[in-house]
Amino acid sequence: MSANRNETRDEKIRAAIEAGESYDSIVGRIHCSKRAVARIVDQMRAESGATFQILAADNRRKQSAINRLRDQRDIIEQIITAAAAAMPKADPIRPGTRSRAKLEQEFHALRGDEQAGARVDAIDTNGIGSYNLEKYAQYVELWTQKILQFKREDERALGLNKLVIAHLGDWIEGESIYPGQPFHIVDNISNVIFNHVLPLEVEAIRILSSVFADIEIFCITGNHGRAGRKGEHHWHSSFEYMLLRMLQFALQSLDNVRVYVSESVSMLVRHGAFTFCYDHGSHLQSNYGVPYYSLDRTYKALPNLYNQIVDAYATGHKHTPTNLSDHVIMNGAFVGANDLSVNKLKCHARPVQKVFYLDREKGINRKTDIYLEDRPKLIADKHGIFTPYI
Repeated sequence: MSANRNETRDEKIRAAIEAGESYDSIVGRIHCSKRAVARIVDQMRAESGATFQILAADNRRKQSAINRLRDQRDIIEQIITAAAAAMPKADPIRPGTRSRAKLEQEFHALRGDEQAGARVDAIDTNGIGSYNLEKYAQYVELWTQKILQFKREDERALGLNKLVIAHLGDWIEGESIYPGQPFHIVDNISNVIFNHVLPLEVEAIRILSSVFADIEIFCITGNHGRAGRKGEHHWHSSFEYMLLRMLQFALQSLDNVRVYVSESVSMLVRHGAFTFCYDHGSHLQSNYGVPYYSLDRTYKALPNLYNQIVDAYATGHKHTPTNLSDHVIMNGAFVGANDLSVNKLKCHARPVQKVFYLDREKGINRKTDIYLEDRPKLIADKHGIFTPYI
């Protein structure tokens, strides 16, 4: 009983000390000696010192881990820079000549969600679609030819001397974005980048640079290129970021091409009188389909975020081409039907990328979807079955 009373008294003294009560006040109110109060004070000081030592040691361990990660990132950046600088450059080609026209508009093309390296088999999509590196190459060539076709058809009236390409992320598929992903890729990331993406894309830009007088390429990273699980690494520790840096070096030999790689997750760019925000959009939330409300809220938040008017918000990630008013443009994807869209969302967006023209004083016009594949048409066999079976 006495031990319980002392424990209760000690707790009261401790609480009074923490509240800043004076010695005399504590002695008079709790009916204890000054020696008892001094004893509790000494205990609290000892505990405080031990806690400080524990926290200090933990802080030192965490700081050491941060320093190791920072050193690793610096080494990776140096390797990327050295490897990219040693890469073969695009063969120089004569730049495109300027077209004389009544108007001087720019050709803007959005690119994103190519997910090169992904493998989608017909059995994954109930026979609706498939995707692999061969289709990726076909789509790059078709996209390039359609850009050139638009240029030929409209340059007399609109000029279109400058091509602006905005890469919105997820250029490559990655390897560890979701459980079981290794069963849905064609090859490892290194082979995909060096044997397929870089040669194809460098040649495509080289062809376009022979027709357009100027080309500007703005690049941000998506979520599929990351190494490891979300949050484990800095966003520069991304295979897609490495790809963008290598593309930047590879295109240095083309005098009329400039490549800008964002160091941040989003990229704010001024085109004439208009400010664009390029963003992959993996943060956009929706329970089903296109995240209309999240898109609208994000766009409306940008002026307060950047302390200036943002005229257009260009994003991707959802694989569904969408326009909200004249201000929000959601790009499509190279990947059409896949396991997620068909088996979970019960929808199918055709492979598509968006383009539009920009009058630097009046704004965006002629937004268009460039479709890279016809709508699928399932055909029943002699048993009347449309979907794959054995």
